[in-house]
Amino acid sequence: MSPAGVLFDVDDTLVDLEGAMRATFRELASAHLLREGVVWEDSAWEAAESSFCGDAGQQYARYLAGELSFLEQRIARVRDAYRAAGAPVPDPQSLLHWEDGYEQAVRRRWRPFSDVPEALARLRSAGVAVGAVTNNVAAYQRAKLGIAGLGGFDVVVGTDTVGEVKPAPAIFHEGARQLDLAPASCAYVGDNPVVDGVGARDAGLESVLVDRKGIVESPEGVTKVATVEAAVDFVLGAPARVE
Repeated sequence: MSPAGVLFDVDDTLVDLEGAMRATFRELASAHLLREGVVWEDSAWEAAESSFCGDAGQQYARYLAGELSFLEQRIARVRDAYRAAGAPVPDPQSLLHWEDGYEQAVRRRWRPFSDVPEALARLRSAGVAVGAVTNNVAAYQRAKLGIAGLGGFDVVVGTDTVGEVKPAPAIFHEGARQLDLAPASCAYVGDNPVVDGVGARDAGLESVLVDRKGIVESPEGVTKVATVEAAVDFVLGAPARVE
């Protein structure tokens, strides 16, 4: 295929957010546990980090639905993580102290996956317009891309742009519109099989699913690849590394 534009998911597609979140959770939780004189076993750390990063309690979905503020969903995820570790939940004051340091600490760790900068450069060299459609606020995600060294996006469409969230077609269509393209002239590359894969497919874009861990089933009509580099190969019609 040779689309005129490619729209990307940001978190865990371009930017290794899970890695940043795991490291930040461990830094801040370690400081809290040290103050409390508590030591966790490795199994407790794994349970807590998996809960926090994987959002076991679906707190971010509650934020997207308007049930929680962004701060409230993050604090709720900390509570869920401590419970997953079998540990007492920090008191409200400790949770606020924890949150105070989180944003600054996680921003220091926003980095792209290693294949991403070159893959984006290849698209731009080929004259393909590049944008992002994300389930977070547009300005926050544009800042994240910049901090991660991935500036220069033509378009960043967020949840505040059209008042819709993925997988609703409107948010994908807005990304295409801002690129001055029809949805059928765009590809979408993301890591979530439903929110990204099915959402983009049903919105009429060529849908490409990046499964770096090799653990996700590809929905019908969605092309699965292992990396963003392989996604760009597919988009540009290079020899495919399709899963």
